[in-house]
Amino acid sequence: MKTNPAAIHPTVVALILNWNGRADTLACLQSLQQQTYPALLTLVVDNGSGDDSVAAIRAAFPDVNIIETGANLGFCVGNNVGLEWALAHRADYVLLLNNDTWFDPAMTSELVAAASADAAIGLAGPKIYQAAPPNVLWSAGGLVTFWGNVTVMRGFGQADRQQYDRATDVDYLPGCGILARRQLLETVGLLDPSYFAYYEDADWAMRARLAGWKVRYVPSAQMWHKGGASTGGFYNPREKYLSGVNAVRFMRRYAHSGQWALYLTSLAVGIPWLLMREGMRGRSAAVRAKIRGLVDGFRHKS
Repeated sequence: MKTNPAAIHPTVVALILNWNGRADTLACLQSLQQQTYPALLTLVVDNGSGDDSVAAIRAAFPDVNIIETGANLGFCVGNNVGLEWALAHRADYVLLLNNDTWFDPAMTSELVAAASADAAIGLAGPKIYQAAPPNVLWSAGGLVTFWGNVTVMRGFGQADRQQYDRATDVDYLPGCGILARRQLLETVGLLDPSYFAYYEDADWAMRARLAGWKVRYVPSAQMWHKGGASTGGFYNPREKYLSGVNAVRFMRRYAHSGQWALYLTSLAVGIPWLLMREGMRGRSAAVRAKIRGLVDGFRHKS
């Protein structure tokens, strides 16, 4: 008689949000098939794609669960649809993944092993590499600085020389790859839809830590991330606008007066420098979009 993997392994739902990202999502699903973890279910939430993504996914991966929202609900609400589905299907963990990612086969197993070893771990995340060159880090977990961009990813742009090979608690984990414990979802809640996209991961982790949960970086779990696939890259004006609005939103919720002074000083110094630097590179539109986002963030208290 065969043993049911779910009977001896916690059930994990791998959640991928897709919006007109057919090629990336298909590649991501192909990589997920190589995961060694035996109790892994896959769910794709399609956010109203117009590129025949759903038909292509069904044809290539008939066993993958798919929810069609019918509209672009944004990163937060789209993922929340999937998180609610996972809770309804009694998942022990949900593995939140961007569609432009691929994985070491043992990634899920390493994340679950780390979380299972400490019941206080609410969120766990892998070492994340950039797509090219593949040995350069995207993130070894994140820190909340309350200045500049408010948050920073540890190791970003550094060649991996095992300098971040110790598992450690961090301030937040980037939303492209997070394992969330069911009990955290039930107590802390889901992603905050007011962010739409960007800074929702830092907000989620902040709420988790304030509630007593640990946010753990697990370097033995590894993945790769293209980055910017859904928004057109780092210098896309829409991405920069949202990052500006949501940086101020995050500050309003969590920063004290001293941190505000540091943040406002960093803006006063940094924005003129950015305008000059990016203007010389032909990217001043992105900086202007971020300034508009910052202004709107200060104007609208939410």
